[in-house]
Amino acid sequence: MTIIPTRHNSLLAKPKLLLWRFLIIILSLSPEASAQVISNTQRVQQRLLYIEAIQATENNDTINFQRLYQQLAGYPLRPYLEYHQLLKNFGTIDDADVGLFLRANTGSLIAERLQYLWLRHKVQLQDWPGFIKHDDETRFQSTDMQCARLLAHSGNNVIAPNLHNSVRQLWAQNGTLHEQCLILFSNALQQAIIADDDIWARYLSLFKSNTDNANTLYFYLNPKDQHLANQLLKARSSPEQASTIYSGLSLNENLLVSAYAIKKLAELSPPQAMLLLPETKLTKQAYEKSAYYIAWQITLESPGDAYQWLKTIDTEFQHPALTEFKITLALTNNHWQEISSLIEQLPHTLQMSPRWQYWSIRAQEKSSPSESARWQKHYQALAQQRNYYGFLAAARSKTPPQFNDQSQPLTPQITHTNGIFQQNASLRRAIELYHFGATKLARREWQHGIASLNPSQQRMVAVAAHHNQLHHQSVQTIIQAQLWDHLNLRFPTAYRYFVKVASESTQIHPSWLFAIIRQESQFDPGHRSSVGEIGLMQLQIKHGQSHERSKTLLDPRINIQLGARYFKQLLDRFNNNYSLACAAYEAGPDIIESWVEKNRQITDLDQWIESIPYQQVRHYVQNTLVFNAIYRYLLGQPSMILADHQRFPASESSDFLTSSPYLSLPGKRRPQE
Repeated sequence: MTIIPTRHNSLLAKPKLLLWRFLIIILSLSPEASAQVISNTQRVQQRLLYIEAIQATENNDTINFQRLYQQLAGYPLRPYLEYHQLLKNFGTIDDADVGLFLRANTGSLIAERLQYLWLRHKVQLQDWPGFIKHDDETRFQSTDMQCARLLAHSGNNVIAPNLHNSVRQLWAQNGTLHEQCLILFSNALQQAIIADDDIWARYLSLFKSNTDNANTLYFYLNPKDQHLANQLLKARSSPEQASTIYSGLSLNENLLVSAYAIKKLAELSPPQAMLLLPETKLTKQAYEKSAYYIAWQITLESPGDAYQWLKTIDTEFQHPALTEFKITLALTNNHWQEISSLIEQLPHTLQMSPRWQYWSIRAQEKSSPSESARWQKHYQALAQQRNYYGFLAAARSKTPPQFNDQSQPLTPQITHTNGIFQQNASLRRAIELYHFGATKLARREWQHGIASLNPSQQRMVAVAAHHNQLHHQSVQTIIQAQLWDHLNLRFPTAYRYFVKVASESTQIHPSWLFAIIRQESQFDPGHRSSVGEIGLMQLQIKHGQSHERSKTLLDPRINIQLGARYFKQLLDRFNNNYSLACAAYEAGPDIIESWVEKNRQITDLDQWIESIPYQQVRHYVQNTLVFNAIYRYLLGQPSMILADHQRFPASESSDFLTSSPYLSLPGKRRPQE
């Protein structure tokens, strides 16, 4: 865990005066608290002393450290100095040292972190009485802590009967096994607490992601299951034999193996999986899941074949997810008259969701176009909602979308906000950590701080963050408060000048750029995704590019300009169709182009979006369209979720498949359902 920045020169070179102004505004403008407020000079001096204290710690200068530590009384980050000292001397401190720190910092993020590390230390020492003394069952629920807790309560490695169910529940969880879990499970296996079926289930679960981890359980399998495991290993290591092996295993009496094998067969040969599925002995639930997966694999090549095959599935199988998938396939293939009856098969709560209300009306519209007055009335009712389908209904009924905006003036309530910060040490620490560039830790402190506030207080803090250009924190705080109708805080127009310049150079309306930024990063300029995308518009660094290039792309001006340029190239490639360009921005243009090519029978854009087989891409497009409509509203522009130029009749489908060079900056990953 990063405790403090270690590059002291960089800390001194670029002080973040904006964040200092944040603290001054919050703490200095309240006459009631003037006696408690420190001066600008005092805060700067404290920060310099803090840096000196860090250097003294790293230089093992105990005397100087103690002097500086005393001088920093009242400074928000002072506990981090003591924490850093405790970590540095972790091998020599005792329960009394830790207990003193925990009591002095009760309820803080840093105390929770030290307590967790101390518990792990007790596990390493196998000091189980000490572990129990410092444990907090309500706070530490990670798998490794649960395993350690069960070990601590198991004398002489013998698991008491009253703990057996807890061990079995942990066994059923997926994920990486920590050392204490390996010890616990080894004891459980030796004491026959885990049944053969449960051993096999975990083996199979591990096998799906990591063969080596699965093999640690191989010798605990019974001989029959070992034979099945050998078959699975052979299929994985011999691709040329995989289809044959999976075909045989899909009919195995072991239902877990059967379900796994039919899924793998669907990936290799969907037609073969279609033929074998009825011959399996799968449970109803497993059968439905397998049918869904097979149909999804077929859909990637031929949605029409997938729909016709699903219609042959026994009508007793009525799982809502499978029925919903049938509806989307019916939409994809223009089977409008069948959609209404399929929607009626859904549970009532799903039927009344905006999604299926909209498509029920659309099906009526397509099936009975002469009854326009009836379906227009239903559209208008649905159009009262502020969501994707409500906005679509507004577009269909040619009525203005309803934003239900309850935004309040973004005027800081200085007196009240001052009191919140005075009483909330986590928020004060967050401000200081932002100043020093310890962004990740600052965010954790911020989230920890706002969690204890009520919605009214959270809104005041969000407004303060907004005024000081901490837009990501403002958005996160208003989401935490669940104040969904406060649109001016949920959808900031930050970096407006950079967006304006990028908009003018690419001829893309600012609302689209704001919408993409809001969807991609929630206005966090330093955001880095797990797949390497960085910055406001989540641009991806190509393999081998330098660290300096990465830092350049974190610059909001450059990130927005390059992101807008890439989006413009996608618009050119997809004939200025913003919805297709959004889908390509998320999934990559090739996969979207291929999907459009295979679905030329689709006549309307809302129909095409609904038929996207990749859930994350579908939600991305829907979110971005909604965000764009909201930003147009906030910018004082007419809002319509699907403009006329975005529709694409089948006769024009080839127009947006033009090929043109494009900048492969985001290079989005292939999505997974």
